[in-house]
Amino acid sequence: MTFRSARLWCGAADCSLALQVHLETAGGRWVGIDARLRYHRADPYAVYFDTHLELDEPVTWMFSRDILDDGLIRSGGEGDVTVRRCGDPWALEIVLAGDGGPVVLQAPVTSVAGFLEATWEQVPPGSERDHLDLDRLLRALLDGGGPSGDSGRAP
Repeated sequence: MTFRSARLWCGAADCSLALQVHLETAGGRWVGIDARLRYHRADPYAVYFDTHLELDEPVTWMFSRDILDDGLIRSGGEGDVTVRRCGDPWALEIVLAGDGGPVVLQAPVTSVAGFLEATWEQVPPGSERDHLDLDRLLRALLDGGGPSGDSGRAP
């Protein structure tokens, strides 16, 4: 299976990777869809994975940056999101558990690894706590919003 080339962008506090992933259909066929991985220094433990980019409101999954890292070497995650290497040495399998059953995606290993390296330049592993604004987080939670301060939407 081949992937279209991915585009990595990093600013002062954010990284974004536009990529093509392959989605396994109910019939066992694989189809390419556009997706995006995002990282925000203000939310240093999390990555955001967007699919259905053509919609006004893309479908966004938020999970630990460590899950992606673990998945590059061994299986990462438990529950709703798991990431692991698969039979294709160039692909990383991402399984998202939803109400309608699991969704199986494959993403290019080298692109995801490059994205992770870029996030580590933004916030090195182990220093995430230094980048948390706990006062802002607490205010947002007390005001009824999510960690990003806007009713739970990703930054």
